[in-house]
Amino acid sequence: MQKQIRVVCDDQILFGVIDILNKDGKNIYAVWRLFDQEKRLLASLTNNYFLSDKNASDDEIFHMIKRQILNYRVGRRKKFTSAEFI
Repeated sequence: MQKQIRVVCDDQILFGVIDILNKDGKNIYAVWRLFDQEKRLLASLTNNYFLSDKNASDDEIFHMIKRQILNYRVGRRKKFTSAEFI
């Protein structure tokens, strides 16, 4: 499963993708990648996620990952200010 996302970072807009690579019960293995306008990779994270409800919808999973993107820190400061799915 894949979903595209647009993220505001200081004074620029980044585009990215969230890929759910494996979903097994309550365990999710996913990667997100963010690119600048020239399509250079600026940030990426692969992570295992644990769901409290194994019947969580795909939208709930994507929103959980979006929250993680918004909390992602670069150099001890919050890097991303807003995000929306496109």
